[in-house]
Amino acid sequence: MPSGLKRIFQNRGKQKNITHAVTNQLEDLSVEERSSLAANASASNTTPSDLPAYIASEGERQPQDVATVAAAVEVQATAIKKRPDISEQLWNDAYEELSKESPKLMLAYEAVLSKQLRESGDDREPNANDIATDITTRKAQLQRIITKGLLRTEHEAAKKKAVTASVETVDRIKGIVATGLQPSPEATLIWTALTAILPLVLNASEQSAKNRDGIDLVLVLLRKTEILSPRVLADHDGESLRREFTRKLYKKLLSYLIKSTCYYYKNRLVSMLSDSIKLDDWDEQIKSIRDAESDLKKLLDELTPWSKEDSDCLAKFFITNPRHDKIRIEKRAGGLLRDCYQWIFEHTSYKNCGDPGKGKTMMLCGVINELAMDKLVAFFFCEAKYQKTHDNSTAVLRGLIWMLAGQDRRLIQHIRRYTDSTSDNVYHDVNSFIALSEIFEAMLSDLKNVVLVVDALDECVEGRNHLLDLIKRTTISYQVQWLVSSRPWSAIEIRLTGLPRLALELETSVERAVQSYVEFKVQELSHEKTYRQETTQFVLQHLNANATGTFLWVSLVCTNLNEVSKRLAEKVVVEYPSTLDGVYQHMHQHVQTSQDSDVLNKVLMVVSLVYRPISIEELKNIIGLLEENVESLEEIVQDCGSFLKIRHNIVEFVHQSAQEYIRRSVTGPEAVHREIYSCSMKAMFDILERNMYHLTDPATAIETISSPSPDPLSAMNYCCLYWAQHLQKMNCVEDDLIEHSHLMVFFYKFYLYWLEAIALLEEVPQAVYSMHIVQVIAKCFTTLSLATFISDANRFMLYFRHMLVEFPLQIYDAGLTFSPTNSLVRKAFIKEQPSWVTMKIHPEPEWPAFITGFFVGGRTANIRCCIGSTDGKWIATCWADYIEVWDAIRGVLVHVYHFQDYSGDRPRWSYTGGLAFSEDNSRLYVITFHPLETGSMTWKVLSWDLDTNEFQQNLSFVAEVWDLSLNACYVASITAEGDGSTIQLHDIKRGMRVTCTIDGERVESPEDGLIAFANDNSAVSVWKKTGWFHVWLTKGMNCVCTIQGTKFYSCRALALSSLGRLLAVAGRFDQFSSMVQVYHVQTGTLLWSKEYICHQLIFLYHGPHIAMGEAGSLKVLHEESGEVLNTESIPHIKRIATCGQLIVVVEDPNMRYFIGLYEPYSLLKRNGSTRDVGYFLRDQHLSLVIQNKESMADHNGYYFQQRCIDSGKLLYQSPKLKHRPIVWLDKERCFLAVNSTDHLTIWTIHENELVRHSVWEVSHGQFYGFPFFAPNGVRIAIPLEDQTIIIDLDQRSMTSNHVPCSEPQGEWLDNGRLFFRKASEGSILWSLEKGFIHIHLHPEFLWTSTWGTWLANKKNKSSLFHQGSKDVPLKSRIYDCIEIWDMAVVKLRSVINIDGSVKQVTVLPDIDKLLIATLHPYQSRQVSLWTTSGTLETSVQLDEYFHMVHPLTDSLLQTERGVLSIDCGIRFGSEQDVYRAKDWFYRDGKKVLWIPPSYHYFPYNTFGGQKSSVYSDGMSMFKHASDKVTVLKFSFQ
Repeated sequence: MPSGLKRIFQNRGKQKNITHAVTNQLEDLSVEERSSLAANASASNTTPSDLPAYIASEGERQPQDVATVAAAVEVQATAIKKRPDISEQLWNDAYEELSKESPKLMLAYEAVLSKQLRESGDDREPNANDIATDITTRKAQLQRIITKGLLRTEHEAAKKKAVTASVETVDRIKGIVATGLQPSPEATLIWTALTAILPLVLNASEQSAKNRDGIDLVLVLLRKTEILSPRVLADHDGESLRREFTRKLYKKLLSYLIKSTCYYYKNRLVSMLSDSIKLDDWDEQIKSIRDAESDLKKLLDELTPWSKEDSDCLAKFFITNPRHDKIRIEKRAGGLLRDCYQWIFEHTSYKNCGDPGKGKTMMLCGVINELAMDKLVAFFFCEAKYQKTHDNSTAVLRGLIWMLAGQDRRLIQHIRRYTDSTSDNVYHDVNSFIALSEIFEAMLSDLKNVVLVVDALDECVEGRNHLLDLIKRTTISYQVQWLVSSRPWSAIEIRLTGLPRLALELETSVERAVQSYVEFKVQELSHEKTYRQETTQFVLQHLNANATGTFLWVSLVCTNLNEVSKRLAEKVVVEYPSTLDGVYQHMHQHVQTSQDSDVLNKVLMVVSLVYRPISIEELKNIIGLLEENVESLEEIVQDCGSFLKIRHNIVEFVHQSAQEYIRRSVTGPEAVHREIYSCSMKAMFDILERNMYHLTDPATAIETISSPSPDPLSAMNYCCLYWAQHLQKMNCVEDDLIEHSHLMVFFYKFYLYWLEAIALLEEVPQAVYSMHIVQVIAKCFTTLSLATFISDANRFMLYFRHMLVEFPLQIYDAGLTFSPTNSLVRKAFIKEQPSWVTMKIHPEPEWPAFITGFFVGGRTANIRCCIGSTDGKWIATCWADYIEVWDAIRGVLVHVYHFQDYSGDRPRWSYTGGLAFSEDNSRLYVITFHPLETGSMTWKVLSWDLDTNEFQQNLSFVAEVWDLSLNACYVASITAEGDGSTIQLHDIKRGMRVTCTIDGERVESPEDGLIAFANDNSAVSVWKKTGWFHVWLTKGMNCVCTIQGTKFYSCRALALSSLGRLLAVAGRFDQFSSMVQVYHVQTGTLLWSKEYICHQLIFLYHGPHIAMGEAGSLKVLHEESGEVLNTESIPHIKRIATCGQLIVVVEDPNMRYFIGLYEPYSLLKRNGSTRDVGYFLRDQHLSLVIQNKESMADHNGYYFQQRCIDSGKLLYQSPKLKHRPIVWLDKERCFLAVNSTDHLTIWTIHENELVRHSVWEVSHGQFYGFPFFAPNGVRIAIPLEDQTIIIDLDQRSMTSNHVPCSEPQGEWLDNGRLFFRKASEGSILWSLEKGFIHIHLHPEFLWTSTWGTWLANKKNKSSLFHQGSKDVPLKSRIYDCIEIWDMAVVKLRSVINIDGSVKQVTVLPDIDKLLIATLHPYQSRQVSLWTTSGTLETSVQLDEYFHMVHPLTDSLLQTERGVLSIDCGIRFGSEQDVYRAKDWFYRDGKKVLWIPPSYHYFPYNTFGGQKSSVYSDGMSMFKHASDKVTVLKFSFQ
């Protein structure tokens, strides 16, 4: 309603009745009607278009004036609503034009209508015209005629049921009317013509077939929404054109039906019709209708074209064109015979289930053809055998959505509404079916009477139950009809229980269709073979007598007859058995008696036992017929007794039942599998080599690789993917076959080439599974050499799996460079190692604890829980609103459940916590809580059937703290009651509950106490932060001990070992300190207590060990001593769990969660290893400070070591030092500073001996941090809490300043002539000339020039700004400013304001410039070059942060990524230099070497005042996850 009208009515409460009246009238009008009202109505000399302004400006107008305006609005609105709508107006216009163009024809037609309008007994002139010229009156007359006509149609149809052609037309009319095309008031003219002609068609003794085709065409066109009920276009000019073209089509339709009516009454109307009126020119009239419809369609396409965004959106949805699939299927079956499916339309609901050979798919093809004539139809053909893209529920939905949107472009909005706000992952994400279901149901809500067809539901392998649930739900909720076919599987029948259906197993109908098919096939044979009439009749009768309703039997017999001489046809046809198995046996006997029976039998057995359909080229390789060409192989396939056929180069059985017959007839399938395995190996030996596709760039990503033509791997695909499965099926694998034949050659000579081929085929998960199979088989080998190699090869592939998936050729460069020195694969393929890079210092001789890992995608919410199955096959992760189940072997997602995407009987909740697999791993148990449902702390235990995707509630309980046993048999919970707590043990399967009470303290949250099961589920423990521990046995719930332990500030983690023997706890003493303790349950003794920041503890299944998730690392400890057996650096660790014998670690680098699998044995065997804690790379030498970890009692032993990188020779190693040394060195001398509680010792190396240089007493306070060497090594600064000491090593003198300092760090400037340190108030500055001085500089975060006098101080400032508009309130934004100080004179030189967050500043002293690295809004990273006077010279966007370590020259900076050049812009590297970014080494801007995740750790720490140099003279240094330094040397020619 206009705002002015509402305003004045709201201001005057007396006018409420008028308000309601006018509002209702206006809101009932369409857009066009409101426009008409604005153009035509008037009140008080004011048109309704001016009404809002008029009333708004006349706020003091009297109520009666307002009432006058409202009355005018009401009158005009009522008048407009009585006008005909667009469709009716166009029909009227078309009718009037026909009346003007052919007045005699229209008078004759209206005379016929007048006769039908009159009541019986009316004796007026038969040809008198009673049809009114007034539109309203005429409309009422026509509606009466339509009612009578429909009744007459029903009556005549009942009498003429035997007239087949007529019945088809009548059935079509009745079906259309019944499904929604009702005789609408807007289309009375066309419906009058229809009901006038229909009884005439039924009564005609001889009806023109062409005339009937025209009537069919009219019905089809009237079914289209854009024709019957056109919408108003926004474009006025386009709307005028559309109306003109629609009117022309309406006129053609009316003309056709009117002429048809007059044609049947031509004898009675002879006096009214002239010879110039041609009534039976059906071809020309039909053509004119089609042309008019085509012109209208073209116009609509031009007026409403597909936008590029819509086209791109729909193109991304494309997975297959179901129309093309249908054509292919029809051609494969030899064409479509209408009589074979027409009988199906005698039924009003459809659900086709049938045995093999009944022709389900072909019947559906025919049904689709018929339905598409007058309905909106979308369809999909499931084909698990032939198309892997056609065997899952997601593909079905994508196909249906693509077809629907392609036919009705309005529906694209539902796709765009979803995809515009998300990525393209909707097409292939793990949640694709859920997202597609939402889009699909939104489409259905916008459609009426749509028919959806899905063929072969039994071949929808993945997600079939999801699809069946969707079919059932949408059938009930939307105006949709589903037509599905399937084999008679009870699981499908049960899933669709309750839906209206009719199984098409009516013998009479099927037999009639088969008889039609027999006639068709025999006619084909007779024509092609020139049978005599007697032979044709004999074959026809025999096939009809023996077909037993099976199309496939008829097809097989006729196919074989086609190969028989016509003189033997009668003899041969009677020899065929009357059952499918009998025919198969007959065909098989023919193969056995063939001269090529050995080859033919081999082909049949191989094709029946392969794991997927194979191409003709693949068949050549896996049966060993390498000398045969394709033409010969095709001939062999054709000779296989009609069992096989070739379609699109794929060899397949004529029917699945034929394949099942051959499989049953195969004796000794193990021998066939052996033959396939052997031939596959030989084929791979002949073809596989390095760089199969001849790629020029070894860092080429898989998504950019296109298969060459011809593709050398196309014929090798099956051999590469499935040789291991056939090896497994051989059952008994003799050592001589393995040790001295194919498997040995494969692994020692072709393994890396096979990995490359697998990656190029994008089938790495399949390769992982193949290696898993082979490793299981290798456990039985008596010879260990090959078994050991296979184990190493498996570790090689798993370690580099992520790289292999994305960059296939890096398996040679990165794989052989970063694999351990003792790797058997590395040694076997040493000739394939890159010559331009060498691992000079290798961190590990053996494979690390990290086995493999896989990304689980970006996540915005934290992971709630992670659990692994006891057999090591599955990993489940729980997030905020969904659960995922991963295949731990393949590393692929197999199940996902999104809580918020289902309603009704499916669970919806907002929080989950506990997960556990059932003992047989078929179900996943989940504990969930939804506060909006319960309003209290009520938890539910649900079991998720991973096969059916069904949830079942098993238990509900009220608790504050709980735990779920690892075998999903028990839930233990704690509930606060009174002054104590109640412990309950729930038996999930039996539904039993045992209750115990603990007095003394209420446990109201996990901060107050924890509860946990033993890892063998034999006991349950409770720990309260007061220090009390209780342990019960799950059988009988008997309390076996109560222990008074340490009181904690809060509880963090609790774990119980097998049989309840040991209890491990982790908690915080206060807000800053954390502790881990282990108790012996039986004695109550505290075994050990150590300070660790621990968030999760688990006892490992095998061995006396504890895995602990600490801040930034995974630690494995001895459970009874607490000794750290080893540590794996994992900076972003979130969760740990066990999966079989492995440790599962979930981490989130850059919010992209990563699941890593670690082997405890590899962690444990590194006991006694060392850790590199200091490092410096210069002049082909590597200097290290190494921490020795031989035992817990001697964990503080340190060594200083120097190595020659080229030779790897140890140049020097110091004696063991008790404390970590701080080192300074150059080419000529080296100092080691070792600090203790009250003194500092300076050592130097002289003639490979460690010599004490000096000892300095520090008696006024303990060390506050590490000492700082000056860059020139002449001085060292000692930071204490209350003073700063400067020692001159050359002069052997010491000076100090007693000023309390706020931080332990300090900075040397001007090559050791200045030292700066923050004080508690202001700062202190030491200079060589002036000594210590106190200055009033309060730095927040600073950077200094090591060789100059510049200091950069960062300060945060706030600014107020408008966001988008001045009307929006002011907001505050933080920006950084950099103060540039000259510390030689302690003067502020300039201030630089930065729009963003400053991360690092490096000062270039000799040219008085500085580089500033910043993080800008929207997370863009930038490096800028500024002068110290505050002038910006240049800037560049970078993809990640880096640490600018120190300048090398005026234009080169050392960084941990490589050399940064600033002479011509800002860039990394040069033509010869390499640099590092994220996962890669780059050279001249191009990727050259991939870096594994274990090598992603940068050595940021300082080396005694000298910043760690990580790149020098073509060598790059970085750290391994094992805390060992790695050095790579690059030597490009």
